[in-house]
Amino acid sequence: MKLLTLILLFLSATVYADEPANSDQTQLYTALIQQSSNPAGNSVYLISAGDNNTVTISQDTMSVNGTYQHVEITGDNNTVTQTQYNNSSDSASYIFSNITGNNNTVSISQDGTGTKGVFDVIVGNNNSLNATQSGAGNHLLEATLLGSNNILDIAQLGDITNHATISLTNAGGANSLIVTQSGGQTFNFQQTCATPAGCPAIVTQK
Repeated sequence: MKLLTLILLFLSATVYADEPANSDQTQLYTALIQQSSNPAGNSVYLISAGDNNTVTISQDTMSVNGTYQHVEITGDNNTVTQTQYNNSSDSASYIFSNITGNNNTVSISQDGTGTKGVFDVIVGNNNSLNATQSGAGNHLLEATLLGSNNILDIAQLGDITNHATISLTNAGGANSLIVTQSGGQTFNFQQTCATPAGCPAIVTQK
């Protein structure tokens, strides 16, 4: 079976339909992407510009070539759900996300036996990133959040190596960080916070 590679470009536009010519109504996009392949791996490259969009990407493979997602979102009030399941201990699953805007919600789940990596950069305010890595294999997560009132909730669950590097930069409003690690644990955390209300961080290592 051939390697599955999917490249998508979503650009929100101003649509008028039956509205007056001076109306400003943002077009909504809903993207549902599902990939399953064996023995070939699969990859998704997605660029979305606009507001109020919903993107769901699901990959499932037993391939030595693994899975790969590269997502770039520019806009506000977008919802992104990314899942990967890889049942090959000889391969890896990687997610790269770059989100720019406000009030965006990103949910990431990686499971299976292979190595897993998440690399996320979020720029803006009131954004939420929830990432879970579970199963066997090494777990690596690097997240950078720039802005105020962002929420970062990370769980790395497994008996091998869990490594998380977090950078939160905030010049005026509190960010929230929750990290849970089991098994082998390495946690690097850098935060720039100009309080009011503080910058809470909860880290649990088992």
